[in-house]
Amino acid sequence: MHPRLQRANRLPSLPTVAVEILRLFNSPDSTIQELTSTIQTDPALAVKILKAANSPRYGARSEITDLRTGITRLGRNHLTPLVLSFSLSSTSLEDPEASELFHDIWLRSFVQATAAEIIAEPHGAAFASEAFTINLLAGIGRLSMLKADASLYARCLQQTQNSVQSLEEAAEELFGISPVALSVDILDDIGLPHRCILAVEQIGGGTLPDDVTESERRLIDVTRTASAVADYLCDEDAGIALLTLEDALADSERSVQNLLNAVQNRLEQSAELFNVDPSTIPSQEELLETALEQLAEFTSMVGTEHHERVPSALLEENGRLKRRVEDLLHEAHIDALTGLYNRNWFESQMAELQAVSRVRQQNFGIAIIDIDHFKNVNDTFGHLAGDRVLREVAQALNKVTRDSENVARYGGEEFVLLLEAADHSGMETVGRRLRDSVASTRICFENNVIAVTVSVGIACGCPGPSDQFSQELFARADAALYEAKHNGRNQVIVDSSLAVGSESPGPDSADSPAEPSSCSAAPSDNAT
Repeated sequence: MHPRLQRANRLPSLPTVAVEILRLFNSPDSTIQELTSTIQTDPALAVKILKAANSPRYGARSEITDLRTGITRLGRNHLTPLVLSFSLSSTSLEDPEASELFHDIWLRSFVQATAAEIIAEPHGAAFASEAFTINLLAGIGRLSMLKADASLYARCLQQTQNSVQSLEEAAEELFGISPVALSVDILDDIGLPHRCILAVEQIGGGTLPDDVTESERRLIDVTRTASAVADYLCDEDAGIALLTLEDALADSERSVQNLLNAVQNRLEQSAELFNVDPSTIPSQEELLETALEQLAEFTSMVGTEHHERVPSALLEENGRLKRRVEDLLHEAHIDALTGLYNRNWFESQMAELQAVSRVRQQNFGIAIIDIDHFKNVNDTFGHLAGDRVLREVAQALNKVTRDSENVARYGGEEFVLLLEAADHSGMETVGRRLRDSVASTRICFENNVIAVTVSVGIACGCPGPSDQFSQELFARADAALYEAKHNGRNQVIVDSSLAVGSESPGPDSADSPAEPSSCSAAPSDNAT
């Protein structure tokens, strides 16, 4: 053990009863009576075990007041993870900063254990229980470091935020040992079976021993994937974690999103019982955005003078992961149904175009395109027909857009278009072109011809100092769309007023009318 860690207990926050339960769990000859007798030595723990046995999570049907009956209901497979979870979650540290860091470690450990349990469940309850236990204990090295020197552990975390250095590397530098290596030492002292220690040891990857068995390999794969889930949901390196998850689940029937949703749902079910707060985990949208931003930044550094800041994982295997990053970035910006760009892409492009237009002191425009009477299509022909209409309208819009015009699906039956260096007359021309392309599209579905039209609302202007300009411009385009709908649909309405905060009018603003202008088409007799 490194000298810096000599002040730490070898088993931080794990009382004797937890260690004894681990020993009994690993002994095939242990009995329910031995487990009950051990837990009875800790009255507080016994109360928590009874509470768990009576909780909906473990299928409670009637109230149990007897500990032995409660343990029998839970079964050996659930008992050990419960004892360890309650032992760790009840830990308290006097220093407020250390206490906050402990709760972060505990949440991460529980997330990893929960993910491991979910991934392992198809292989049986006993395997899932073992996977949960191992992954709950995989973070015990972090706990030991925190207890040994909270300020030094906080410095490790700080170093990971200011560079591409991982926590393992920062701890190796400051403590002289990595958290994973320390976990392996501690678990070896406890006497966990070799397969359990091997699974923790292999979290960071590396070459597997030649004599590894199939069951050991399965446990290693589960642990690596569960650790990546914890990295993604709880740590700073969401980008690399996302790549790891994509790679780990490439041949699985379970998608990354499916696994993350399952973990989040189980965390919410477990929050009160295990003293975890999943509300501190960012939303899936925020996590994905953060991960993609990190990956895009790393990818842009490859081949530049900042090359050394790129994590080694992105430089291995002849750029395979780099290409996967590019695929992920592309997929994250594409609407799966229509093949157009999606709302996330549109909003990022809108912010970028606002910044460019402010510097150049030029207008940019936004068009919002909404399918008329789309609800009637779904109600009359069904949602499959609605999907067909969305795809056909997307193609009709896309085929008449130019290189300087970018169309995206904003959501539902609504599409949006950005136009750089726009003026009112030019935007009106664009709006007509979009409307006419849709109106002339013949959409067939199950021997039915569905006639579709769109309404278009348009606004353009030059950004002023306000960072809210693009939102204001979007609101004006939306108001113009509402007017087009109100006036009978199948119309293009251009809001020609200047945006609040605009510093420079568009090139045609001197001749622009004060009120919105309309370019309407005679409504089609068969318009939906």
